Amino acid sequence: LSLKGSFENNEKQRKHNVCLVVAGWPSISLVTTQSHSSQHNLTRDNTISLVTTQSHSCPWCSAHKTSAMEAIKHAGTAPLLLALLCVCLLSCRAHAAVIYVSPDGSDAGAGTSSDPLASIEAAARRAERGDRVRLMRGDYDVTEECTFSGVELSGSGPDTVSIALRRPAGRLLFDQGGKLAYVSLSSENHGGLQFFGEGSVYSVNVTGAAGDCIYVALPPSGGGFNATVLNATNCYNGIFAEVVDDDQRWARGPALGATPSTLLLHNVQLSIMGKSAIEVHDIPRVRISDIESLYVQDFLVARISRTYSELPTGVLANASVNTTLGGIRLTGRAQKWTMSKVLLSTIEGWRDPGTTTPLLIAENAALQCTRVSIVRPISRGPCVALNSANFTAADSVIGGTKANHAISVSGLSVVVLSGCAIEHNEVEMGGCVVYCFDAAPSVYITDSLLAHNTAEYHTLFTCLKPQPAWQCTIDVWNTKLEDNTAEFGDPTDSMCDVTYH
Repeated sequence: LSLKGSFENNEKQRKHNVCLVVAGWPSISLVTTQSHSSQHNLTRDNTISLVTTQSHSCPWCSAHKTSAMEAIKHAGTAPLLLALLCVCLLSCRAHAAVIYVSPDGSDAGAGTSSDPLASIEAAARRAERGDRVRLMRGDYDVTEECTFSGVELSGSGPDTVSIALRRPAGRLLFDQGGKLAYVSLSSENHGGLQFFGEGSVYSVNVTGAAGDCIYVALPPSGGGFNATVLNATNCYNGIFAEVVDDDQRWARGPALGATPSTLLLHNVQLSIMGKSAIEVHDIPRVRISDIESLYVQDFLVARISRTYSELPTGVLANASVNTTLGGIRLTGRAQKWTMSKVLLSTIEGWRDPGTTTPLLIAENAALQCTRVSIVRPISRGPCVALNSANFTAADSVIGGTKANHAISVSGLSVVVLSGCAIEHNEVEMGGCVVYCFDAAPSVYITDSLLAHNTAEYHTLFTCLKPQPAWQCTIDVWNTKLEDNTAEFGDPTDSMCDVTYH
């Protein structure tokens, strides 16, 4: 940028580098050249050239140890000219650019709608933070690693724009709030689609991935990832999210806040996964709603291995899940989950007779469930397995086991069931409803139904106490017992102290 004008000046001829720092920009050097005759009060020409640099390296400022504003004052340049220049700079950058890409375009093009680029790689090299890369109708192959920092990459719809991440290096990386929207995607590479720090996905179909459908790396606080209207199928893993302490992307991006990092998933379909649909490690806030998952080995794996000042929490609402093996695993350090309107079951015909995987595993966790159905686990697995966990369920259904217990408890756990139906469980020995081992749990059942449970030996409840000092407390209030059968003995008898009120 070059501006010229005539001004009066009484000072001697000089040439200075003047630095101007504009918020959100790299350092900008204003190189001013001012010349005039030795006589006073004569006109002169002022030329100001703009040079963009990555660091503040003004020779004048370095020599005099002064600030950018003092340098501007020292230069004696007309204030009006500098003001006009600043307005020009800010006005030019205030409007984010739209870069168009089309399979019929050219990478030497201008990137406009009438002269689009041809490749996503070329658009990634041109795009700057705040820009939008618009993919026009067609199919795109990506063979290089492309990074979009604070850039939106979007098409006209998943049915009209398709991206294939090809071997060996085709990947899309987003950071600083980058966004992917309105496209369909497939990946031949592990880690084909990655988000760092902050990012979002909207209306995206992933129709095959050799590794994770989406990999998300978040800082312990201040970051967030949001996926809305996501449909993924035939991937090794669904969404894998973890907390990463140090990453160069945190340093070069916008300042991160103090609030815990959050993973938000809404209106998502995850099907045919070789491993987990959702796996999260050390994410302090997880919110999942309106989700459907079918033919996945495990639906949700949430592990906490670090200590937070606040208890990590999770919410799962409006979910329909059919797995081929397990369901939900909450492990590691303490965490708290709230679940409502959730159907969790395994698919008929996928049961392995030798498998004992529970549908829900909770370790050092607190679960509060409302209107949850946990039914039909793998052949020899319980519906719910608790280890030093608090499990509260209201208006829920738990049952359908084949040769195991509805709820298996170990450690110092607390089980509270209100308005629940525990039914259609079959065990070889006893403990159709609750089976406790190596534990001294407290179990409270109120206003519920215990029905159609079958045991070889006459028990609805079993508590195995390795030490006589351990005591298992089971209280049953205002609960109906219906059609429970035992091959030997009274089905209402129990191998532990149970009080019926």
